[in-house]
Formats: sequence, C-alpha cells, structure tokens
Amino acid sequence: MKIMLFSLFFSSFAMGATIVPFARDLPRVERYSYLGSESSPSGNYLLDYAGDANDVEYPLGFSLMNHGPNNIVPEQPNSMTMIERNFSFVSDDGSQRENYLWITDSNGSGRVSDYFETMIAFLPRIGQMHIEESGDELIVTLPTGEEVIFNKTHKAIQSGVLSEAPVDLNPDRSQRQFAGIKYSGKGIMIRSDSRAADPRLGKSLQVIKAGLTPCTISKDSFWTQDGYPQFKFLRDEDAFQVIKEKCGEAYLP
Repeated sequence: MKIMLFSLFFSSFAMGATIVPFARDLPRVERYSYLGSESSPSGNYLLDYAGDANDVEYPLGFSLMNHGPNNIVPEQPNSMTMIERNFSFVSDDGSQRENYLWITDSNGSGRVSDYFETMIAFLPRIGQMHIEESGDELIVTLPTGEEVIFNKTHKAIQSGVLSEAPVDLNPDRSQRQFAGIKYSGKGIMIRSDSRAADPRLGKSLQVIKAGLTPCTISKDSFWTQDGYPQFKFLRDEDAFQVIKEKCGEAYLP
C-alpha cells in the first residue's frame, strides 16, 4: 500500500504555515473494514490508512510514537513494559469533518484498562493536518494553520501552540491524569478523555480557549453517540453557535 499522503494536494500559505486544503467535505467511507500504518519514506513517522470491504485503501493521517527515554516518557523499567505516548493526527480521507488529534498514554502494564485516551478537535478548520521535516525537527500543522514542533528523534513536543507534561505513572489508576496537553493558540480546542474507551463517547468534554477557564459541556454536543462516532458539524459556524450558546461568546476565536 503506497499512499503519497500530501503530494496530491495544492499547497498555499497562511498564518506562516503551509496549508493543505481539504480534499472533500466528508470521508467517502463511513465505516472501514481494517486499519493499518506504514513507515514514512524517511522512517521518522507513520502513515496511517484504512481499507474498505473491497480492499480499497484511504489515507487517515499520520502518527508519532514517543517510546522514550526522555523528559516525557521515562526509561522502560524492564523489557516486558512499553511506556509510551502516541499522537495520531487524523485527517480521515482528507475530509474537513473528521479532522482531529487522538492521543494515547500507556503506563506499560499491558492492560487495556491502563490506556488513557484523549481526543482533541481544533477550530477553526482551514486545512488538513500535515507534517514536514526540517533538520532535527518534525513540523506538524494543525487544522487551524498553527504549528507544533516535535523532536525528530524522541517525538516529544519542543515548541509551538501545544505543550505536554510527562506521562503520568501513578500506580493508582484512579489518580492517574490524562495526557497533560496545553494549547496556547488563537483557536479553540475541544477535548474529550476516556479510560480504555473511545473518548468521543460518554458524558462530558471541555471547550478550551487560551486564557479562559475550560467550559464543560456534554459530549453529544459535538460527537454522535451511536454507532461509529462522528463529529457533528461540517461548518465551523454551526460549531461556533453551540459554543456561544453553551459557553459564551468569549470562547469564540
């Protein structure tokens, strides 16, 4: 499976970053038969894809996996554990609606119940998430057109509009914290968390804007709750209206 994820799209410039336009409004397939990934040509990140029942494959985005040891993921205590933080930057079939960041923290226990999942949707959406390489850096452009810089070797965030805290290894699962991701950009971050489950499903999420207290509202305000969860809004204006009604005008970008 050889998908050239970004070369097919016309690139323009906005907000100091390269913008890759959306290929379509919605994914061509609502539910895939399988998921997969392969190494990028440079070997510095993974290209993610999905296939339908006829083995036709579609691009999903790309992933960065931090296995440490570094200041985010500590040294593995033994060969039987795999402490890690995984960033999956999803632009499902190049679509505008299904465009989000999925983060998984694992404490290395090997138990599914110890996977701490975080889903982040960014607004406004002006282009697909994509990745470029420059020297020792991996430059990721978010849907807002803002950049996040990762260390090429360890896949840890170095600078940009996102920052991260180390993986929480508290042995008490009930006290462990989800990935400590902070956003300093000019847009909006819609964040959902869940232990060992799809973070789009459940009770509540947070609408986050830099400088304001997070606004907590129900997950079904933005994510469908039956079948395969989907983001509810194609148009940013419709999402902004929900944020204005439930959180206040101050939370708009």
